[in-house]
Amino acid sequence: MRRLSLRAPAHASLFDRSSSSIGLDQLRELDSATHRNWSAELYSLLAVDAEGDHGTAVVKLEALADLADDFVATAQHYGKIIIAETFLPAQQKTVRPVNVGGIAGGEKYIIQGVLFKFAFDACVGKRPAPPPSNDTRGDSDRNRDRDRDREEVEVWMYGGDQPDHELAMKAAGAELLCLVQFLSAVRDTDPVKLTVPLVCLIDYLGFRLYASSLLPISSNTLAFGSADGGRVFHNAHAALAESVNAACARLNLKSHLAGVGSDDVLRTNGPGDLEAHWHEPTGSGYVIDFARLFPPEVPSAAQRAHYPRSVFFRFLRPEFVQSYRLPLCSDAYTGWVVGDPEANVHNAELRQATVHLYQETIPSFAAFLSETYGTLDRERGAPPPAKLAETDLKLLFHERGINLRHLGVVHQLVKCPTIQKALLNEMIARVLKQDLRARVRSMMKHVKVPCSTPYHRLVVDSLNIILQHSKRAHEFWTSECAEELERRFQCVLSPNPKETDANLPHNLLKRVDRAVLLTRFTTMTGIKVSNRLLQSISRLEEWARVERIHPDDLEQFGYASPYTQAQMTDIQQFGVVVKHMMLMQRSSSAALYLRSTSIEPTSTSAIEQITSLLLAAQEKLQHARLSNPLDPAVLHTNALVHLELARMTQDQAQRALYLVEAERDFRRTLQAQPEDSSAHFRLGVVLAEKGNWSEAQEACLRAVQVNRSFLGTLLDVAEQSFNAATTSDWLSGQQVRFAHFHLTLAKLALDRFSQEQGAAGAGDEASVASEKAQTLTARRVVILRCLSILLLHSLRKSHDLLRLILTLLDLPVSGQIDKTLYKATTEIVEECLRLSPNCFEPTFTALEKKQNTFLTELAGTHVPVLTVRPSAWINVAQYSTIVQGRLESALKHLVHVNGDLFVDMDRNDVEVMSFFASLLGSVVELDLSKYATVRDEFLDALSSPALTHVVLPDSRQVTETNFISFLDRHPTITHLSLGNMPLLRAESYAKISQLKNLTSLSLTNSSVTDQDLVTILRANGTTLRRLSVTSCMAVSDESSVRALAEHASALQELHLEYFYYSDLSPLATWRDCSLESVTLVGGRSLKEPCELFSVLSALSTLREVNVRGHAPVFKSESALQPLAALPSVRRMAFPGAPLSAQHLQLLSGVHLTTLDLSSNSSYVNDESFVALTAERLPALSCIDLTGCRRIDQISIAHLVREWPNLEELSLFANTSEGVMTLSALSHLKSLTVEATSGALDTNATTTLLRGCKELRSLYLIRGTFQDAAMAELPRTLRSLRVANCGEFTGRTLASRIREFTELEELRFDTLVYLRDSCLCGIVIGCRSLKKLIAWSCTMLSMVTMRKLAMARPAVELTHHWTTVREYEPLRLHLPGLPVGFDP
Repeated sequence: MRRLSLRAPAHASLFDRSSSSIGLDQLRELDSATHRNWSAELYSLLAVDAEGDHGTAVVKLEALADLADDFVATAQHYGKIIIAETFLPAQQKTVRPVNVGGIAGGEKYIIQGVLFKFAFDACVGKRPAPPPSNDTRGDSDRNRDRDRDREEVEVWMYGGDQPDHELAMKAAGAELLCLVQFLSAVRDTDPVKLTVPLVCLIDYLGFRLYASSLLPISSNTLAFGSADGGRVFHNAHAALAESVNAACARLNLKSHLAGVGSDDVLRTNGPGDLEAHWHEPTGSGYVIDFARLFPPEVPSAAQRAHYPRSVFFRFLRPEFVQSYRLPLCSDAYTGWVVGDPEANVHNAELRQATVHLYQETIPSFAAFLSETYGTLDRERGAPPPAKLAETDLKLLFHERGINLRHLGVVHQLVKCPTIQKALLNEMIARVLKQDLRARVRSMMKHVKVPCSTPYHRLVVDSLNIILQHSKRAHEFWTSECAEELERRFQCVLSPNPKETDANLPHNLLKRVDRAVLLTRFTTMTGIKVSNRLLQSISRLEEWARVERIHPDDLEQFGYASPYTQAQMTDIQQFGVVVKHMMLMQRSSSAALYLRSTSIEPTSTSAIEQITSLLLAAQEKLQHARLSNPLDPAVLHTNALVHLELARMTQDQAQRALYLVEAERDFRRTLQAQPEDSSAHFRLGVVLAEKGNWSEAQEACLRAVQVNRSFLGTLLDVAEQSFNAATTSDWLSGQQVRFAHFHLTLAKLALDRFSQEQGAAGAGDEASVASEKAQTLTARRVVILRCLSILLLHSLRKSHDLLRLILTLLDLPVSGQIDKTLYKATTEIVEECLRLSPNCFEPTFTALEKKQNTFLTELAGTHVPVLTVRPSAWINVAQYSTIVQGRLESALKHLVHVNGDLFVDMDRNDVEVMSFFASLLGSVVELDLSKYATVRDEFLDALSSPALTHVVLPDSRQVTETNFISFLDRHPTITHLSLGNMPLLRAESYAKISQLKNLTSLSLTNSSVTDQDLVTILRANGTTLRRLSVTSCMAVSDESSVRALAEHASALQELHLEYFYYSDLSPLATWRDCSLESVTLVGGRSLKEPCELFSVLSALSTLREVNVRGHAPVFKSESALQPLAALPSVRRMAFPGAPLSAQHLQLLSGVHLTTLDLSSNSSYVNDESFVALTAERLPALSCIDLTGCRRIDQISIAHLVREWPNLEELSLFANTSEGVMTLSALSHLKSLTVEATSGALDTNATTTLLRGCKELRSLYLIRGTFQDAAMAELPRTLRSLRVANCGEFTGRTLASRIREFTELEELRFDTLVYLRDSCLCGIVIGCRSLKKLIAWSCTMLSMVTMRKLAMARPAVELTHHWTTVREYEPLRLHLPGLPVGFDP
């Protein structure tokens, strides 16, 4: 949408100016093809009123994005053609030039409503040539002949004495940047609606085209500014001038008088050549010519030598101008300010700003880089240079208002090698880009016709300069590169005067990263190279980092360049680089955000959809920020996106990062737009999400102060928040907090509104506000009750809750709240006020004491639940205070204690641990399996005369003296399990042997010896019923085994795991044997492996045999034959044993009920399994074939045929037919099916469940069935486990869950589609449920599990390895009191 009139150039704008101009109708005649009216479409879309209409706003934004996308695509398509045919004769061109006047940019092209012009330097006049430097004539002769002899030379807009098209390209880029900045400063509240053209830049084959949409303007529509170099100024429309100046003032541009003389001047905040045209039909203004919108950087003497006309293309960054302490004049240091009496003041201010840039802004930025990335470099390893070399580096510079031409200055200031390398990579890539552009332009002038091969050769040569395979490489790295870096970036590479030029190329190459340099160069030039080239460079760089040898060092030893040489085949594309207004990204990101807000996050799938839309919006906003990092609209939308992402994520660390980003962008938005009430309110929401309630309240109230109409929005939010908190299925602390927060805000805002309106005498509005205030007061009372209940549930979160309750104490007690509850809560707060003057840090002791009193008053004597939350910062004196009364009584009457009691205690707090142990005076069972390490002090303090069961899994810090003392105090111990006790010696085990009633002994990783074990067996052989010895290396000779046979007459269960003695033959002499179960696991190979079962056959009382990890005992095919002589054996287990058909055939005549052949994937197959028949094993009711992957449908059919009344079955299924065959086992009570991919499909699973209607336990692994198959689940289920079933969502189970009245246990493993909503329905709906385990279910959140823990406290919930509890870790049930009380 560019203006249609072009006049002769008089300044740095890329729009031509001439004395003649043509209007819209004439231009449309020039474009013979039918074209889109971009300006009309843009205006019609901007005129759409979408305020308050969510759907219309989305459609409008998407239409704007589509319009911008179409414009860029059109400009790119025709721009490539125009550039490729630059040097063809006009009659041969596809798009022919038109004569619309003006000389800047050379030929113009108009097609499809788009005006194209080249970014070429233009001649703006002539001046007398300077005298020759070798003129030896006298002064009189020179003065006499001056006018006659001196010739006139051309003056170019940017280059001065000669054209410089590269600088013209920079000016074109600056104009696009200024246009974007001006557009961001336009407000809907301005007197006149201002519009700009659609603009983009097309970089292709070394040329830059400026593409602009045609505008309905001409020389007759100019209403503000000058179009003839300042000779005539227009100021015909006061409202239009006010709108333009207001937008410029928001950019911190200073009001001044623009004029090249004192005759005709114009008061403006922008540059004098900024044009504003009034379009009468639409009543809007079109603004063009933004090239000099921002003031120039005052050049130094050295800069003027290189760039004599730098004030027309080296401008200060908009971010720097907007953040500077004073407004700056756009026309300072140019002829446009000559007519202003304060011109010297404007110039001085601009000079001070430039000094500030060099002496403060750039050094502080360099210090920031050093502190941020330099710290990483020193402490945690240097980040890859690519992290700074990509867009992050450009964005960092621009956010702080620093142009990339200052890369060299920053490079000189930073000392971190990583940062210096990144900066050098960026500078050299830009040098190479300009070098390639110049060479391609020269080649095009020579070739003329459109082609690709010559340009690809130049690209290959540029790549080989980087890789040191080009003939120009030495010259480039020796002289050209250093010179260009100093000229372009003021970067001096060799500050050391001792360093010679010969060493410079080698040292310079060592300072860059070739892979990063190549990537940046190809990205900036639109070149796409093959993966082969990129991968070869990356591999070499990685090898160099690992070997700590720089690749360039290899050349010193006579090797060729180690880098791969680029070939023509490596060039896949010499593409187009397009720079545009980012209107598409801005509009589409806002549309995506609005679409995400229209979805209710009621399910995991909805949350996934919302997150996907927000992440897409975030990506587009990142691109939009590159053109204007401080655009308020982009910042506001970006902050909203981060806020919603924080609400959607379950990762607390990621949530915190999102909230930090949101707060930062909202604050930046308010810096640019302090009157933005929405940003104030959203900032308050972010602060509330972070827990900063007081700051959040101030921010939200400021939104109402800025915009009084925002009060209605605040009331709506309070209404929604209240409904969400009070109608939820369970009480959520977060919902209640926000409900209170929003209601309090609304109440405060209404109170202020009522006071102001009352003072003004507005009776009706004040009455309405008073009624709303009363409603809010009543609702806040309800919220107070919710908060008080939450306070009872939790001591950990009591500080935050008390902060909220404190604000409600001035409310009168109403019928909506229990008076006792209110009174008790008030007493808690008053006690906290007394103990802590700042009100917010009540001590643990007083709070718990009050809570126990509260519970007692509320429920009388029926207090079944007490909460214990010990913490490391509580000392013994405080604990002594805590345990007075009911808690002390509860602990002293506690019978069963496990490791949960001490889950939050500091294991190193010896005093606290000892104190709690001293209170356990009635403990019968002490199981510390969940407690990490038992200490001496704990055992020394524990004294319970009734103690019988002791489990100490990790006792490495228990000394022998204390352990003996512990056993002396507890002679009643009957069950003892010890693990990791290296400090115990013979005296300790002798003391164990003195426990007269010892019936069970388990020793793991212990220091027990053969002699110790013999001593125990001799003393306790008549009482010991269970013995387990695991990994006790000192038990290694025959005496232990012989003592078993001689003394363990009462032993019923023997467990030897990793036993270090290999001869078990003495067990055959066991006379008075009552052994019923023997388990042999791992350890050394038996001395006579083939005789193991012969030894076991001598033990006539055996009912269970379990042999694992002793493969040699099955070497003989007749190894199992002796077991046939054991009529009492009911269970045999040979997991992982190499069993053949001959082995299984020997199991005949044995009255087995259970056979375990699991984990025999290499041995048990169809041939061996069919050897088992019901004739041989008629009583078999339980078979375990888990992991037997070689059995197929043949074995399953045989199993069903032989044992139709089977009750328990575990197997591996390879086919769906095999699974369906199992449906004939109608009497199954327990079934485990592990399937290959596809075996447990929907049809097979449905058939299976229909047949097995008596199942009590079901375990399905790796199923592919759809969720609908769960409709056939039998109602008799008591335990259900589902693992790795990719299509299982839980919906069907949740819909039927109330039918399962006996279901007690659920386990879900690795279910990727199990949603929070379905799990909630299952847990809440199943009233008989006692245990739920959810492991590696990625869609489930810990937040939901905690809510379920609060809603169903009787259910044991486990998420991954963590037991889920919303508040308290332990509930102590007092004997004789009813359970189930819930405040």
